[in-house]
Amino acid sequence: MTTIRKFLYILVILGLVGTISAKEIKSPPTQAFNICALAMPLMNLYAVNYEYLFQDHHGLDVRLEYIPLQDENTGITANGFSTTLDYRWHFSPKMESFFIGPYIRYRYLTGNGTSFDFVVSELNVGINAGYRWIHKPTGINVVLAAGYGYSWTNRNFSDSSSSVLSAYNSFAKANAGTVNFVEAPFLGEFSIGYAF
Repeated sequence: MTTIRKFLYILVILGLVGTISAKEIKSPPTQAFNICALAMPLMNLYAVNYEYLFQDHHGLDVRLEYIPLQDENTGITANGFSTTLDYRWHFSPKMESFFIGPYIRYRYLTGNGTSFDFVVSELNVGINAGYRWIHKPTGINVVLAAGYGYSWTNRNFSDSSSSVLSAYNSFAKANAGTVNFVEAPFLGEFSIGYAF
């Protein structure tokens, strides 16, 4: 996807959020739907989040991610999928507050090189903290969060020769600077969306 196309995609989404939020939100909101808008043009990562706040302080957040990866030097192309379940304890009895809590994430990366296929699966468990800001009349909200944890990774290659492992390591290193999607226990979120 070209940069111009990504930019137009973001504008359409923000326009939809603005249209939806033209009506005034109920007070206080207990649900939020967000997208990681900057991740699309900067990292080619597509991520959506949904959080539900219950009993004033307890938030349950689900995040889905997709990322297409490639490395022209090694000829490897891959697709990554991720699901994160995140408990958030809000310091104030509302969504607009600081939060902290544990998360669990499962990532699945499948790809192929010129003469081999591979699958990398990973389970992360960690803790994260952040803040959700909500513009009261419209419901537009922004979340900034970061977390870190421990990872368990499983790699499967159709060919485990040293040249294949070297090519995969080069691919992982080339993409690590872009998104850290492959084998990284870091959790980050800078998202915009609608709280209702």
